[in-house]
Amino acid sequence: MQRVAAFYRFAPVAEPLAQRDRLRPCLHALGLKGSVILASEGVNGTLAGEEGALAEGLAALAELVGPLRVNHSSAETATFKRLRVKVKREIVTMGVPETDPGRIVGTHVSPADWNGLITAGDVVVIDTRNVYEVALGTFAGAIDPGIMQFRAFPDWWRDHAATFAGKRVAMFCTGGIRCEKATSLALAEGAAEVFHLDGGILRYLQEIGPDQSLWRGECFVFDERIALGDGCAPGDARMCRACGRPLPLQGRAGVPGQGGVSAAPAAAAQSAPAATDPVGTSAACLQPGDHEGGGAGQPGRAAPGQDRGRSLDGALRAGADCSDAAARDMLVESPRGHAGTCICAGEA
Repeated sequence: MQRVAAFYRFAPVAEPLAQRDRLRPCLHALGLKGSVILASEGVNGTLAGEEGALAEGLAALAELVGPLRVNHSSAETATFKRLRVKVKREIVTMGVPETDPGRIVGTHVSPADWNGLITAGDVVVIDTRNVYEVALGTFAGAIDPGIMQFRAFPDWWRDHAATFAGKRVAMFCTGGIRCEKATSLALAEGAAEVFHLDGGILRYLQEIGPDQSLWRGECFVFDERIALGDGCAPGDARMCRACGRPLPLQGRAGVPGQGGVSAAPAAAAQSAPAATDPVGTSAACLQPGDHEGGGAGQPGRAAPGQDRGRSLDGALRAGADCSDAAARDMLVESPRGHAGTCICAGEA
């Protein structure tokens, strides 16, 4: 049994490159696997290993930035294949450098108080995650912006902010880090009251039982577990090893996949899955294209007749941004099915 910790903290980090070189051998010596991102604005990552070693690793990170915001869970098997410690411009890439969660940020709302907030009549609820994550699960009634990477959120917010005038805004994400920046942006650009779920979906699933939960579906995670359910227990979703799609149980056919391919019905939807019915909708294949970071790999919706061989892991390899530190490690290293065998995309 492994323990898994997803963590972050926004705090100034002096000389991130030097800190990376100090931390990497320390974490490696503890036998930890996963990803850590360092930037001048803080730290973000997910690590897995034996409980004592993990506690030592987190303590080493806390010495650098102060108390971490951490979500703990467990895994029966290895969740990561290696350890990576990287330095980037942002610990979660939104592409708005002036956004500063250390200066202005939304009000944290505990899981115990979340249901009361999001069911209030004057509250609009926004899922800040990527569309392939929303496809596996979301909160009842939440708005899905339909974005394929977090750097697209600022433009979406600016296009729709006027729609939310006079409303309180509640945002959520997997572990809380994306909401730190999303709520900071919203407040800086004029929103009056903005809240976000403290500890994100993961803490909500840990603390709120299924009889009281307003969560629908499973929570996508960027490691080999693919998704978590109530109590952060492993979910039923699997990754199609041919096209890189996370597939909910309801989205898989009753026949086994071949050659590492998860069997599922064709899904070539051109629009984002509806937030009111996320489960049973396969996340879309990704299409090549340009994005702000330069290079190809902008995720997009697959349309019938388009190249659906462009997979999530292929897009990440080409440079598309994912906001979780472990996304590239899990998806890029996943075994692939043979070309042309993606049952998810309806190809024989």
